Amino acid sequence: MKNKMRADIRYLILLSLTTIACTGTTGAPTPIQQDQGVEITAKKIVTECSNPHKMYGLPPQPIPGIPVMLIRHAECLGHPNILVAWWPGPNSRVNFLYVEMIVAHYLEHLSTSGEYFKPGLLKVEKVTSEDSKETDSKESHMAIYKLEHAAQKEKK
Repeated sequence: MKNKMRADIRYLILLSLTTIACTGTTGAPTPIQQDQGVEITAKKIVTECSNPHKMYGLPPQPIPGIPVMLIRHAECLGHPNILVAWWPGPNSRVNFLYVEMIVAHYLEHLSTSGEYFKPGLLKVEKVTSEDSKETDSKESHMAIYKLEHAAQKEKK
């Protein structure tokens, strides 16, 4: 009886691990193509988009331990609805997944006030100290999203 229960538990664990491995993310999503006009880069956002519509500073959490600055521009470089997530440190898989989670949560927050958007990742770029005019030379990265209006989700 105990051996059968152990075999069943091993089978369930193996099945769970296989399911997780098959449905897990394979890395960063492929960036979308930018529209015609001025190319959006981290350096241009830092130097030319100085009046954000909304800005939120999120303190570091235990995992991954990085703070994130979430910046929404109503218009930036001639493009509407640009969302930027800026964090110190490397562009590791864990850091990027954390940023993706924050962006998803922010879009859920917007939906509660009737704003429905679908994020399109334009690019993830390293921000240098020359770009940000910081004296500290720590590595930082910026994920740049273009928010496209989406239809309201139906409640079930």
